[in-house]
Amino acid sequence: MIINPLAFICTFNVYTTLVRFKCIAASLTCLLVSPYNTAIAGTPTTAATPTTEITLYNLSFTPSIQKILQTTIERSLELTRDEYGDYVLNHYPVKTSDERIKRMIDHGTRIHLYFSTQHALPAKQRKISNIEIPFLSSVLGLRVLLTKEQDIEQFNDIRTLDNLREFNAGIGHNWAEKKIFKAQNIPYKEGLLANNLLPMLEKKRFDYIALSVLDDPAALGNSQDMKITTLDDLMLYYPIPIQLNTSSAIPELATRLKKGLERFTENGEANALIKSIFSDADILQNSKKIRLITIENPLYNQDENNRAFKDLLEQFPQKFIMIKSD
Repeated sequence: MIINPLAFICTFNVYTTLVRFKCIAASLTCLLVSPYNTAIAGTPTTAATPTTEITLYNLSFTPSIQKILQTTIERSLELTRDEYGDYVLNHYPVKTSDERIKRMIDHGTRIHLYFSTQHALPAKQRKISNIEIPFLSSVLGLRVLLTKEQDIEQFNDIRTLDNLREFNAGIGHNWAEKKIFKAQNIPYKEGLLANNLLPMLEKKRFDYIALSVLDDPAALGNSQDMKITTLDDLMLYYPIPIQLNTSSAIPELATRLKKGLERFTENGEANALIKSIFSDADILQNSKKIRLITIENPLYNQDENNRAFKDLLEQFPQKFIMIKSD
């Protein structure tokens, strides 16, 4: 057989080229899986963080307060997105009782987040983490006083808590201030339904209603034909502990929200939110100095009460003439 030298050389070159490619590929494979290659093998390959689906119950408070609470949750989750991943925030749509909410958040099947005052959901409740929200606790107890127009003058001389004790307050049966008023010997009468309170005031069942500065008096009944007014130079204040209750069904949720709330507070967003919401309250925008009777909350110790009073004054400097509780 006669071998063409040129054809032989070409065939040999192709063969050696293929062998070289195979050797290079094998070397790269060894390099990638080698335990000694710390630069590559030491870099973890992580799957995409799954989206966390969270359901919030936010129907326990009035619409203006709900707005604050929802924004607080949304920003706390957003400020931790890079660390904990994406989320979907759902809202439980049906208003329900505190007892049922406790059971659902304990099980973590339908509700994962719920705001409450401390008397509504004890911290010792199983499978629930309780996170207090100090910047909310220090302002949500600011109260305006509603009374009959013909009775305005009787409030002009109130300068002490003892003066206030001469009058009966009207409150809802599940309001947070019940324990506060009882502890401070402030007389009150209850209305079974909130929308009965204004008609009861009209009939002189009590002398005044202490209503959140953020709330709409219309929620207490139709006052269209009633001569009810808001005092513009006298308010009450008592700190109301607000806490966020999180279900252990999402184990890292409490840790995530604690971090988010700290960032939300430290970067100034929380303070800006409070000021923007309270700026809608007419009584805080007028030029009058307001007599403010500060009342200690028995759920707080002395230092915590004093801290809340201090925080309130920082939010509204030079607005109030402070009248400390006895």
